[in-house]
Amino acid sequence: MAWSLASQCSSIFKYPPIRRYNRNGRGMVYDYNPGLSRGYGDNTTAVRAEELRLPRFFMNYQSHSEQLADALQEWSERLRFTSCKYENGFLDTENSVEIPPSDRGFMRYMKKHLEKEERIKTILTTAYEIETSHREQCKNIQETMISDAPISISPSFQKIITDKIQRACPTLKKSRDVNLTESNIYLDFYIFKVIFEKVSRNESVITLSVDDSGCRNCVLMYQKSFALGQGEESDMNRLKKVVEELITDNNIKERVQEHDRLNKQLITDDRIMVLKNQIEELWTFIHGGGYLGGFDACELCDPSKSAPRRI
Repeated sequence: MAWSLASQCSSIFKYPPIRRYNRNGRGMVYDYNPGLSRGYGDNTTAVRAEELRLPRFFMNYQSHSEQLADALQEWSERLRFTSCKYENGFLDTENSVEIPPSDRGFMRYMKKHLEKEERIKTILTTAYEIETSHREQCKNIQETMISDAPISISPSFQKIITDKIQRACPTLKKSRDVNLTESNIYLDFYIFKVIFEKVSRNESVITLSVDDSGCRNCVLMYQKSFALGQGEESDMNRLKKVVEELITDNNIKERVQEHDRLNKQLITDDRIMVLKNQIEELWTFIHGGGYLGGFDACELCDPSKSAPRRI
């Protein structure tokens, strides 16, 4: 019948030490486990075998603890939480890595210890809490910057821009034709990029020009570098005015400031460093001679079976 490590230890060390003579000499020796030798015949042999097995168990369990501590630290190095950032007119999202932890190497056994042992269970729960929080933050950034919800419901950064352009220039359609093979278009992601960067730097002046592109078309150029739109001259002049006004729009400024605030919370999350320090402290404790909790959590360390083994 399976019995716990605690019950083994209590049964071995419950008797006080006694003195006895060594049969091979007259010297006095101390017996710290007299209760185990109080038997006859085969029972004494079995008890002595148990006395030899237990130190091996502790030695092997120390090795097993180090294996799992190493696996946890390797997981910590691979660990990445969900994050996102608005850049170049797009919301770039990086998905989490190793949440939940994979079964790579010894980590599948370490997960069982983390789930059982109260003192170290917080490692996993903290990781899950951070990931949940990051996903919520990314959702907030998405709603702030790119949501296409109706303008009556706190419009996003991009929604404010496209709605104002469409009202001022109804004949223009948004496009991503950077080669300008189409006419009567505005390049929405370039306009998003320019406005976001200007507002982020607290700049209120933008260099735009309406240039002749031939074939009765004009282009709206940003710093003579790239086009923001193409169409009739009157439409490009209206588009130019809208972009200039958006640079100083208070609603746009609020959205950019909110993005920066949320993004800063993601990249400076102190909980991540606390988690990694907790893992580092556990690793140091184990490699300093300590034992990992949750003694019978996995099949490699169940005291009712053979001593833990390396794989």
